[in-house]
Amino acid sequence: MIDIYYRTTSHRNEKDNRPHWFSFEKSWNNLLNTRQDNPITILHDGPVVDDYFKSLPENCKLVEINSQSLLPTLELEWEEKNEYYDDHDENGNVYRKRMEKPDLEKASGALMWDYIYSNLNTHNIIYIIEDDYLHLANWPIIIEDIFSIYNDLHYICLYDHPDKYSPRYKGLMSQIILGRYCHWRTVPSICGTFAVKGQVLFEDLNIHIENLGDYNKFIKLKEKNRHFISALPSIATHCIEPFLSPYINWEGVINA
Repeated sequence: MIDIYYRTTSHRNEKDNRPHWFSFEKSWNNLLNTRQDNPITILHDGPVVDDYFKSLPENCKLVEINSQSLLPTLELEWEEKNEYYDDHDENGNVYRKRMEKPDLEKASGALMWDYIYSNLNTHNIIYIIEDDYLHLANWPIIIEDIFSIYNDLHYICLYDHPDKYSPRYKGLMSQIILGRYCHWRTVPSICGTFAVKGQVLFEDLNIHIENLGDYNKFIKLKEKNRHFISALPSIATHCIEPFLSPYINWEGVINA
């Protein structure tokens, strides 16, 4: 069983680098059409304004959260901690970077983690997904397959991020492993959409709650000897240009 947590909001900061064919409603329908009856909990930040969330199919539940109420507390904590970490620029050079200032997205993420941990089933696989992803058919089978083969895998991502082939990751070395449906590669970090065993997520509670930014979070998880892999080629993509995963006709997928 895969417990899907789908994070969305009415406070969208519409980006101008979306593919021309993208829409949030189509992305949602793609998830519904490919989930194979796995249950979905929608964590909705702010009042529900989209009609397609007002009548939900079976095994879908909507939970409203309020990031605006939490944000002032997170901003105060950010000022007091004044934390920095090592990052890489687009040419692969290391530089010190201050932890990103909290915003509504990070505040909603904090509320999401609170809800997940209050309702976590440690026997299931947990799939956390942002609202601007697309999936190929059979992705639940692919997730279950790779976890069943390798017991020492912790976090998996269906998205093959193009930045792994950029100068930022020059010299990156990956181990390639084989599932029954695709290849996978080890990566130093993944994005905010990922699958993880419930027991592992429970053990990593503090890291997820205390590190709301993706990159720094996975540094802390790596220090805990957690392993991350991503699919080759992609089984899903983040719908942002120029970061669509290669080799897949994603316009055809969303309009299928």
